[in-house]
Amino acid sequence: MANRISRQMQALRRWLAEAATNQRAEAELRALDERELRDLGLGRGGIAYAVRCGRDGVVR
Repeated sequence: MANRISRQMQALRRWLAEAATNQRAEAELRALDERELRDLGLGRGGIAYAVRCGRDGVVR
């Protein structure tokens, strides 16, 4: 039982760390102007998706 709780806590920590990283990345991209986003191949509406899922043809 304790081992299961420990694994769940580790998974929660990983999820929280990934969520914080994604939030920072999204904030950085939202700070860019339209031209800079276009240079990256993004539009404002695609920022959240690109942060969560990446973009086609781009290796993470």
